[in-house]
Amino acid sequence: MNLSSFEQRVNDTGSKYGIALTTLKPLTSQLMDGVRTSGFFRTYTDHSMRHAQEMFAILRWLLPQTVQSTLTDVECALLVLSVYFHDLGMLASQREFESRNIDAEFKSFRDLYLQAFDTTAALDIDHPTLDHFIFEEYIRHTHAQRIFDWLTGKAEHLPQGKELSALLHATSDSFRHYLALICKSHHLNNLHDRTIYPLDMKFGNSE
Repeated sequence: MNLSSFEQRVNDTGSKYGIALTTLKPLTSQLMDGVRTSGFFRTYTDHSMRHAQEMFAILRWLLPQTVQSTLTDVECALLVLSVYFHDLGMLASQREFESRNIDAEFKSFRDLYLQAFDTTAALDIDHPTLDHFIFEEYIRHTHAQRIFDWLTGKAEHLPQGKELSALLHATSDSFRHYLALICKSHHLNNLHDRTIYPLDMKFGNSE
């Protein structure tokens, strides 16, 4: 298994935080592949493990070596897992699509979307119906909140939430909470807010 320098460090030290990268990475890769193979986003931007590896390559030049060398083990673990998971909220299921009309948030989104959408426009082959297209847009707009909910256990009724809960069952509540915040943050503009992202934090389920 090819690992970036960031992943290698988590592979070496992650057991302190309940992370076994040799197990987690392949299973996460399968979930990431599902973004394009579950019937949605077939021609959308690549969100597979290849995307994660490209991000690690960017991080190698984006973060000065002096910064990389001062990362703590838990910071590196949060960094690696946020690279893996930040776009995973794009993973939608046929079951979600079939039950969309009982989802109040989706119906509200669809109503607003249709106010500005040209319903006479032709759909491409990847969107057999207008609702299929709008459902994809809904998932795209809400995917940062979706991964936050899955990681914090607020959506364990969904298969995706259950799978992530199983993957991270050995990690602490605080670790999953801050991992969720980091993943959600890529759609926000609040990194300056130290009440949300404190500079010092203890991790673990005990004193």
